Amino acid sequence: TANITGAVIGLWDVAGSVSKFSAASAASTFTLKTTQSVSSATFRGAFNGSLEVGNQLGTFSAAAGTEPSITANGSANRVSFAGTANSLFMSVGGDINSFSANQLISSRIYAGLTRLDQGQIFPAAANTNYFYRASLINSFSVRGSRLPASAPFAFDNSVVVAVNIRSISLGSVNTSTNVASGVSADNIGALTFRPPASNTVSL
Repeated sequence: TANITGAVIGLWDVAGSVSKFSAASAASTFTLKTTQSVSSATFRGAFNGSLEVGNQLGTFSAAAGTEPSITANGSANRVSFAGTANSLFMSVGGDINSFSANQLISSRIYAGLTRLDQGQIFPAAANTNYFYRASLINSFSVRGSRLPASAPFAFDNSVVVAVNIRSISLGSVNTSTNVASGVSADNIGALTFRPPASNTVSL
């Protein structure tokens, strides 16, 4: 257990499991790494560093993040950003029980993905060789509350990939991006989003 009152930098390589790690913020040079599990990681300010978990990730929370990286060989129970996650890379070997952010920009989130072909951000269609197993994202939410005029979309230029998604709500979506973005899954239970200058769409 570690409770840091200030910002953290550098490599923190932990031999065993991490029950609780908290800090004011994390710089881009910060990496928390363990071959075991992380039960709780909390950053009261921005998390701009890397989290590398060898097994299961319990709870992760941060106020915001610019180019943060979160990877786990196992599943992730709950990951949340109170504000904007910009250029987030998140990849877990198992399921994601819950993910939430106020805004998601230029980010990639993968559950159960083993690999991508060169130049791809989405796996090849109907090719189960790209996944460990039938991965699940249980709940995925992008709120889009009080966004600035300079970045008016809740979900912008981002990618979410899993075999199964039970419920996903994206808020306002930028549909005019020049790069591939969106959601990829074999099965989606419920999808809610709002295109520009349009009403909310629920599927």
